[in-house]
Amino acid sequence: MTATRYARDMRSLRELLLRMGGHVEEMLGGAAEALVHHDVALARQVRSMDRDVNRLEYEVDALCLRILGLHHPSGGDLRFVAVSMKLVTHLERMGDLAKNISDRITEMEQRPTTMIYVDLPRMSERVRLMISGALDAFVERDVELAEEVVEADSEVDDLYWRIHRSLEAVMLSNPEVVSYAIKLLLICKYLERLGDHAANIAEEVIFFVEGRDVRRGDPDS
Repeated sequence: MTATRYARDMRSLRELLLRMGGHVEEMLGGAAEALVHHDVALARQVRSMDRDVNRLEYEVDALCLRILGLHHPSGGDLRFVAVSMKLVTHLERMGDLAKNISDRITEMEQRPTTMIYVDLPRMSERVRLMISGALDAFVERDVELAEEVVEADSEVDDLYWRIHRSLEAVMLSNPEVVSYAIKLLLICKYLERLGDHAANIAEEVIFFVEGRDVRRGDPDS
């Protein structure tokens, strides 16, 4: 009975993490669509999803403590639980960042006719794929996929600076769009930090599977 419950709890932990990650992916996808179409209603819907992410964070934390206290896991299972407790923190912060993107969208006026989105949609999609890849790498213990996610962060960083320079040029030539462009710069920064968190998750996977420490600092520090 105890062994069956242990297996069930470990399976539930994986499922909760995937569900939480799925919510974050959905929030980011919705926020990107809301930005392109200036859909304030969708942005508000994305904001409301943050409550689900926070609830799942509580459930994952509680389940991890239960597994540790009741089942006393060891070896690979113990490492899985320990990494799960780190991943849930990254996912919660990622949900907050997706919510921040939606907050900026609700503050925006209609897009000025002179404003272009440059590479923002591409950056958003790249970050979403990083999140999906990082979670898949964790569940499948796929180091190769995790390394691909870490490498993809460089592309996201390059896109961030390219967009940053483009928006600065737009603001210099069109002062009337400065307020709008500043919000886009903030959204761009949120996306860059989302990519950092996805890369951090992938680095945790590499450490979890191989014991090889390639982890960087906290992107929010």
